[in-house]
Amino acid sequence: VDFNISQSIEDKGLTGINIVQETQRYYPKSSLACQLIGFCGIDNQGLEGVEVACDKWLSGADGRVVSEYDGIGQAIPQAEYEYIAPTDGYDVYLTIDENIQYFCERELEELMASDVNPKSASILMMNPKTGEILAMATAPEYDLNDYKSADSSLRRNPLISDSYEPGSCFKIITSSAALEEGTVNTNSTFYDPGYVMVAGQKIKCWRYYNPHGSQTLVEAFQNSCNPAFVKIGQSIEAKEKGLFYKYIKAFGFGQKTGIDLSGEASGIMIDQNKLGPVEVATISIGQGIAVTPLQLVTAVSAVANGGTLLEPQIVSKVVDNDGKIIQEFQKKEVRQVISQDTSKLVCSLLEQVVANGTGRKAYIEGYRVGGKTGTAQVAGKGGYVPGKYIASFIGMA
Repeated sequence: VDFNISQSIEDKGLTGINIVQETQRYYPKSSLACQLIGFCGIDNQGLEGVEVACDKWLSGADGRVVSEYDGIGQAIPQAEYEYIAPTDGYDVYLTIDENIQYFCERELEELMASDVNPKSASILMMNPKTGEILAMATAPEYDLNDYKSADSSLRRNPLISDSYEPGSCFKIITSSAALEEGTVNTNSTFYDPGYVMVAGQKIKCWRYYNPHGSQTLVEAFQNSCNPAFVKIGQSIEAKEKGLFYKYIKAFGFGQKTGIDLSGEASGIMIDQNKLGPVEVATISIGQGIAVTPLQLVTAVSAVANGGTLLEPQIVSKVVDNDGKIIQEFQKKEVRQVISQDTSKLVCSLLEQVVANGTGRKAYIEGYRVGGKTGTAQVAGKGGYVPGKYIASFIGMA
């Protein structure tokens, strides 16, 4: 019970009723970054999010009294006893920028109340030079101080635990691999009649009713043209069987990123032995592969930073009660995936998408902004669910 109720009970002087005061975790920011921070149980043990991931640092140690008892469990009078004082846990500093987190949650709140009326929405932001997570926001949210009243689905962190088909956002990965291997270049041209046939299967462009026709690589990017990117994906596999998957795995897909949070998913990839022409074509446009938002942001950060895949960081440092840094987290380079030249080229192509293509809403005067839009159908039993979509955008500035 809360303090006011306990006082009213105490004032009644009820026989046999005692009030015992205990400490309990309190969240002054209420719902800010709730899915990331998580919460503690009745004994202040971490149960979700950072609370459980960093419980080894946060929890400290209970105090206790060691006494002497006789054979039937009675305390021995005037016996020796030892008092062992409790020790406080350490302070854990996150990489989250509180201002950016507020802005993200404000935008999500407006989106949830808009005519779009989504079931849920999330924003994830990373510093591509260091791998530090700057914001991790999801709506709807819940009050960390009253987590028991929230639906269990709200407590999950979809940015690390949900896998989805990324759609056209994945074309960044397809083009990066092809440009690195030299199977396409800025002089390459593609023809779009509204569809492309692969092993007897028709794969439509999103604008099949008004085909893009002949286009350059820059225009194919701006138009997010499916047939063009199918050809780009096929060119990688034509150079060397399994090469496309080699790059997809090198970008970190199909495996956990290593972030210090529980519940991270690995995504879903078709077994490489079952990878046929149709699968290569659909994966080229971001279908037939499922990724987590964290995986995608981490991979595209590698494209943005010069080609180096970094391990995402959520904890900045751990400090003891005397202000001494117990552990400080440094940038962790996983591998070089593409060259700096390829990185610069893909970034310039993404800038054209925002300046002249499908990502125009992300244009900000005075800033260089690049990005890619994505729309994916929701997978269900026996295929895709009609009328249900996941809309996404990944950008850099």
